[in-house]
Amino acid sequence: MIESSIVGPTFRKSFLLIVLVELISFALFYLKDVADARLYFFIFLFCFLIILGLYQFKWLVFVAIAELVIGSKGHLFSIDINGFVVSIRLAIFISVMLSWLIMIDKKEFFRAIVVTFRQNKFLFWLAVVGTFSLVFAFLARTPVKNIFFDLNGWLFFAYLFPWSQALKTKGDLKDVLAVLFSAAMAVTAKTLIFLYVLSHKMPLAIDLYRWGRNTLWGEFTFVEGGLSRVFSQSQIYVVIIFLICASVFFLKIKISFKNKNTRFFAWLMIWFSSVIIVGLSRSFWLGLAAAIVIFIFSIRFFCHFSFKRQATVIFSMTVAIIIGYGLMNAIINFPFPKTDGFYDSTALIAKRFSEDEAIASRWSQLPELKKIIFQHPIIGSGWGKSITYFSSDPRVKTIINPTGKFTTFTFEWGYLDMIIKIGAVGLIVYVLLLCSILKRIKTLTKKNSGTEESALLAGLGFGVIIIAVVHFFSPYLNHPLGIGYVILTIVIIKIMNDDVTNAESRP
Repeated sequence: MIESSIVGPTFRKSFLLIVLVELISFALFYLKDVADARLYFFIFLFCFLIILGLYQFKWLVFVAIAELVIGSKGHLFSIDINGFVVSIRLAIFISVMLSWLIMIDKKEFFRAIVVTFRQNKFLFWLAVVGTFSLVFAFLARTPVKNIFFDLNGWLFFAYLFPWSQALKTKGDLKDVLAVLFSAAMAVTAKTLIFLYVLSHKMPLAIDLYRWGRNTLWGEFTFVEGGLSRVFSQSQIYVVIIFLICASVFFLKIKISFKNKNTRFFAWLMIWFSSVIIVGLSRSFWLGLAAAIVIFIFSIRFFCHFSFKRQATVIFSMTVAIIIGYGLMNAIINFPFPKTDGFYDSTALIAKRFSEDEAIASRWSQLPELKKIIFQHPIIGSGWGKSITYFSSDPRVKTIINPTGKFTTFTFEWGYLDMIIKIGAVGLIVYVLLLCSILKRIKTLTKKNSGTEESALLAGLGFGVIIIAVVHFFSPYLNHPLGIGYVILTIVIIKIMNDDVTNAESRP
């Protein structure tokens, strides 16, 4: 299923369209002084999305999925309306929800809400807790602007209703996989292009840097010589799909490099691993490491792999990561255009482990976070609750702000952020939601034992684990990227569960 999805026409068309969208975004960046051009294009794009949703709603859902993967913070296109920035992610969200509401009749609408909540009871209780937190925030007279920008990411849970309606069959699942993989490959290509251009100090480097920062796609840190860190929040999907590839590679495919499937997934893992290294995200590395440990534990005690086969898995993954590391070095030291000399990226990785500004900034939040948590530990303090602390992050502690004093309502400590906003009750409900997803994956995996579907399900489960671990230090479960993945996983589980149920009911 997965290979046929990736090499099929949907994958190729999706990839080419994503490349086109990226090129248009870059072109509009050059027209930043011509505000009308960006405004007119954004209006045109929004109208096109509405028409697309009404004509072929499923395609609009694919657009929403692809944007979540490639868009990082969702500002690949954006316009400023009297100080209020409207991003393309928000425009797509409005388009999806509006198109769905226009097409669905009143009875079907209420039925969809009831059925979805009945199948996902913890999501219902999370909505109840979230609504209470919203009321609490207004009663506490929290600034409306803070409430909106804190809450808007959570609104992406509403995607579950239209996505469940649009995606129902195995054919839809294949298309979703094609879009996911094409978007992940686009993020991979974009990351490595940035690495190549920045490391070689090409004339295009300044424009690429400004475009990447202007669209909030990534963070680019020049370390020394030709070494640069290229990080994007979108790379979380590369990490996840790396584990999905590993699951299919080791759980379904017979490992033999004479087998084209083996070579195919091996190359995917190498390309994705290079991006995981280039991003230099300690949170991603920790999440991936935790998922790999659980993966190895699972194949030993649940799949009953022999010690030899288990050793082969560990060795193969290690080799893929080492080759990915070599690929990164090859890009940095590619002889055209000529560089100043050979650059060893181990210095970049060593510096990443030794630098402590970001870590110190996180720790400096803790005393203030604890104070607010103890105010309302059970029910939370509501959306938009802010703290003031002193940060050592160089992006905050500047000549203009030498003390590093900073006030924010978004916190790096993801789970503490949840306790502050929706309380321990809300956090428990969210954790139970994730556990229920993993439980359903386990049940379906047993029913599909030995098939490619079971390997896919296992990979999706490891993706949930990755995001759950990363969320300790970098907020994703309260961000559209993490929420979008949770919703997509629920939808895929539903498709596969319905398929199993229909197969069992056939005479």
